[in-house]
Amino acid sequence: MAPPLPQRSNTIRPSASNGLKATELIDLTAEERELEANPNIPPGAVCLHYIVLGKNTLTSGSNVELIDGDFLRIVHIFREIATAKVGLRGYLLRRTSAAENFFPTDSRPEGKVWRWVNELCLIAPSLENLENGNLTECMITRDPGDVLHTREIFFTNAPFPEFSHWRETRHDFHTVGEAKAVAELTCRWKIAFTKNSGGSYYSGAVVRLREEDCDEKCRCSDVVLLKSHKVKLQKGTKSEAPKTEKARAQQSRTAQSTRSKKRRRIDDQVGHSDDEIEVIEYKVRKTSKVASSTKDYTQRRRKRSSTTVSVTESVRSMSLSSIFPARKFRRGPTAQPQAQPQRPKVPPEIIDLNEELYTLGELCAGIGGFTSGAQQGGLGAIWLVDKCPKCCEGLKKTFPRAKVLCEELQKFCDEQSARGFDVECDILHISFPCQTHSLAHTVEGKNDDANIAAMFGVLEKVIDKCKPRIITLEQSPGIVERQTVTDERYGTIEKSAYFKYLVRELTEKGYSVRWRKIDASKYGVAQLRQRMIMIASCPGEILPQFPEPTHGDEPGLKPIVTIRDILNLAEQWKQFVPDIMNKSKPCTGKPQTPMDIPLPHCITTSGTEDFHPSGERTYTPLELALFQGFLPHHTFVGGFGDIKKQIGNAVPAVFAKLLSEQVVSSLRESDRRIKKWDLQQRRNAIELEED
Repeated sequence: MAPPLPQRSNTIRPSASNGLKATELIDLTAEERELEANPNIPPGAVCLHYIVLGKNTLTSGSNVELIDGDFLRIVHIFREIATAKVGLRGYLLRRTSAAENFFPTDSRPEGKVWRWVNELCLIAPSLENLENGNLTECMITRDPGDVLHTREIFFTNAPFPEFSHWRETRHDFHTVGEAKAVAELTCRWKIAFTKNSGGSYYSGAVVRLREEDCDEKCRCSDVVLLKSHKVKLQKGTKSEAPKTEKARAQQSRTAQSTRSKKRRRIDDQVGHSDDEIEVIEYKVRKTSKVASSTKDYTQRRRKRSSTTVSVTESVRSMSLSSIFPARKFRRGPTAQPQAQPQRPKVPPEIIDLNEELYTLGELCAGIGGFTSGAQQGGLGAIWLVDKCPKCCEGLKKTFPRAKVLCEELQKFCDEQSARGFDVECDILHISFPCQTHSLAHTVEGKNDDANIAAMFGVLEKVIDKCKPRIITLEQSPGIVERQTVTDERYGTIEKSAYFKYLVRELTEKGYSVRWRKIDASKYGVAQLRQRMIMIASCPGEILPQFPEPTHGDEPGLKPIVTIRDILNLAEQWKQFVPDIMNKSKPCTGKPQTPMDIPLPHCITTSGTEDFHPSGERTYTPLELALFQGFLPHHTFVGGFGDIKKQIGNAVPAVFAKLLSEQVVSSLRESDRRIKKWDLQQRRNAIELEED
């Protein structure tokens, strides 16, 4: 056996570039391997075992505070061979109070210890690094001269205040300054965003750390976190925080010492596909010990099966069905225009199917643009809320199986308002009134205060009430702009303050959130319509990605839907819709416009600035509805102006379909993880035999 190769020792002299004092460096790699490429450090550099900085010895895994107030979790220490310059490679961390105002803060009197003062978030270099899901791609490089001193930092996905100084050591400090200077810090989030030239946040994400991102002793199962969140939100249910690996190990040792059970070996492989998982049937009595367990866990079935399990108080013992009961929603018939023999057929992909669906609830539903697309994408609407009586009448006709409530948001959120039906849903969609946040909104309107007030305090209440796994929100892109507005409560502020408020409401409830400014024409909508879309997921839930563009000039994409396409479809359907849907206003002197382009202007509540390509009339409500992505037989209620307003306020149904398909795919993946986790827990349960 060959002897180990000696390590190289080097001394770095003091210099302005590294800020070190005669620091000894020892290579981690051996002499012959020091040029081996490492994807996590710069090319032409070698890894070092440690550096001594003053009284501190820094190694991989060390946590340090930097001179600019940020922090660094060191993963690699390296030296560039050509220049002998030393660098620290790791995760950049920042206090949540300094992270773009995306996180909750406390307004406590001076001298009091704030709860969130030592909460951190990981700053990813770019949104692409964060989206890839691999934490190693979020590393940055800092100079050793930037280091002040070492700190104690925990990476955890447990909910606040687990592993925080607020829970553990807050009574040891008398002031905020003391706690900030020496108390332990906790990182639960990772964040990245991109800005345009004007400084607006046109895309970004604030995401909870996943189980695999956390320190070994500070992590808890994402499945446990998801189940615990669902139970904790239930009325009258007391639920403890999810147990970490350390806590679960301690609980396991205690159980073993009191039960003295004989264990038997069980195949612990869980790598079966969803259709081939091994179903283990067992029963657990509600006593202090396991009384019986079936030994024949033999049957494999191709179809999904449901196993009834009696459980104790432990959240970890709960089955998927007890936390997310199967809501057997079946799509009913949608409202149809009067049937005619020559009526065009609805495309196969949008025909109603009798299947179990994830459930949808929608606030500010309008005439149902999002719901229409969501049902095509695999969701089942169980309730819809809007304050407009005519919109609600249209919703009842288009979605007869959904419960439609005609009331204000605050009334819906009121704990005392009796519903008579279950408002819990898998997916919640909200389209808060957007006129106030539109860039075209330059003059104060009579409904501005009401529209702004509609979003304040709603998210927190509706999350507690509806317990959604996924939340989607749609807004005008103006809400993220840095344009200033005057608010009676806060004076002159940036419009993005309202957007940050929405993000802060979600993160305070533990929801991860991502947002993006999208162009609807790239998703099959025949108009240049830009919207700000937000997707949020509850603790432990997978955060869905945005759908990729489906239309465009790039290879592999469908052609952009044009004015000609919409007018041809309208011509096929105009004899099957009410007369008011074919109404238009004549005009003169308008130039003829090309037909092989999408509608140049966005459809608003007053219609559109564009005229029919002939230049002789405005567009009809039917044509406007098709431009907005509605199905031809969607029901609208009211006069000519009412219908145009309903169409202009709607979420494009075509985009809603694609977004819903993405959400459904994410939920199915999450449910597969839950089932595998449940299976492992069942195997663990029957390892303990009867005495």
